[in-house]
Formats: sequence, structure tokens, C-alpha cells
Amino acid sequence: MTKIISNKTTAEGVVYLDKNKNLKTITSRFVILACNGIGTPRLLLASKNKYFRKGLANSSGLVGKNLMLHPLGFAEGLFEKFMNSDFGPEGCCVYSHQFYETNIRNNFKRGCTLQVLRGNGPLETANYLKKLRILKYGKDFFKIFFSNYNHTIPIAIITEDLPSKKNSLELDYKIKDAWGQPGVKINYKIQNNTKKILKYGLDKAIKVLKKAGAKKVLSFAPVKHTGWHLMGTTKMGNKKNSSVVNKFGQTHDIKNLLIVDSSIFPTSAAVNPISTSQALALYIADNLVKSLNEKY
Repeated sequence: MTKIISNKTTAEGVVYLDKNKNLKTITSRFVILACNGIGTPRLLLASKNKYFRKGLANSSGLVGKNLMLHPLGFAEGLFEKFMNSDFGPEGCCVYSHQFYETNIRNNFKRGCTLQVLRGNGPLETANYLKKLRILKYGKDFFKIFFSNYNHTIPIAIITEDLPSKKNSLELDYKIKDAWGQPGVKINYKIQNNTKKILKYGLDKAIKVLKKAGAKKVLSFAPVKHTGWHLMGTTKMGNKKNSSVVNKFGQTHDIKNLLIVDSSIFPTSAAVNPISTSQALALYIADNLVKSLNEKY
């Protein structure tokens, strides 16, 4: 899709490129976006017209603002005992919400979750130890490897990233995609509040691992190339001047233009966003079905 077609009050359809890069137009009674925290604002900004010169549904100026991720911390305990930690499904094994809510005794708002993970497989363990310069080729190779493999328990710290207008995206007309559409330029910096949550979460994870009997704990934050969850950028709210969509996912400016993805989150929470995205999509869809006979 290249843009949404609209007049002053109504979304009329979309323009898209087919596999041969020919422009095609589809008209529709409703336009529903589900392109995540990057794709949705990108499309709205690219759809500016004489009625919406700052981008579609952007009278608040908040389309593309308040980008939120999930910066992660990581702590790993090394145990003398064989833990068989490579066994089982990938992902979260034990989940703690103890430090999720705001605690007035802390010097930050909101909190984090701790996720006990499965240990690394053999290849990942070897690569990981080599990267840390712990594992080297030679006579002690197998001794070092087997004293680490299945002897570790990792804990991930997932933080709640709060909205900030400084964390945003904008269209990049200098770098375009394969279809000639403008790319995006990301402006993001981890906030001090998030940094404090990461440190707090790491301290708690280290304490847990040591209490469990770890002889050594490795920890660091933020973990590079993580924080994959893309949220914010078309904030949900009651007021037109301080949000992009209402509680039913309708953009304040154009009622038949709806957004159902994680871009409408007002805050990121400290959990995987998919369940919340699904719940919101179902809620918005149910309301749309009930309102089909109403005039938008």
C-alpha cells in the first residue's frame, strides 16, 4: 500500500502497487490499519493531502511520536550442578510480575518483569562463550564447554518504556524502498527512567540467581539488537488534541479510518504486546460490527 485516499472527513480507499509496480486503487467504506508502530504512522504520514498537510489523521501532531520499545536486561547464573537447562521449549519458563507496578520507594515510575529462560543449545553456547573469550580451542576446550553447557540459567528483564515525543519516526525521502516509497528515519534514545528500571531489574535478577546457588553471574543491559516490540506512534485517548485514535480505534479526524495494532498503545507495559494487540483488535472489530448501520 502506498497511501490512503481521503477527503476532509472520510477515508475513501487505498492506493497500492501490484507485483508489476502498477498503481491500483481500491475504494472501501472503512479503512483499517494494522501495520505496527512503524508501518502505520509511515502510511499515515505518506498519505498527506490538501486537507491533512502534516499527514493523515495528524491534527494533533502525534502521528509518529511516542515510539516505545522494550529495552531488555540480561543476567545469567553459572551453576556447579548439571541443570539440564537446554531441555524444554524456547522462551519464558518462569514469569514474575513482582516488580511490575510503580513503587513509590523507587526513583522511577512503573517497573519490569523477570523472565527465567531456557539455557542455550550446544552451538549457541559455544558461540556465546567464544564471543566472551571464555572458550578457546586447545586441550581445555571440552572441559570449559561442558562446565558451561546445561549449567546456566538466564533471566531476562523486560522494562516498561514510557512515551516520549522525542522518541519518534519521520519519513525519509532520501532512502526509498524497492517500490520507490519513502523509508523511515527513527529517532530513539533510552530514557533515564527506563535505564533506572533496567538497573533495578538486573539487581533483582542477580539476587535471585545468587540465592539459587549460582557460583558466578554475568549481567548487562541494554541487550543489543533487542527491544523488537514496536508500540506507540498513534496514541489512543479521549481528546483530539492529545491523541490520534479514540477508544474504539477510530482516528479522531476521520471516523471510518481505524487502527487496531500496537501503535495505539498509550504506554508499552512490561510484557509481550501481542495479547493486548489481539484483545484491542477484537474489541474494535466488535464495536465496528455493531455500528455498521450507523453513519460515519
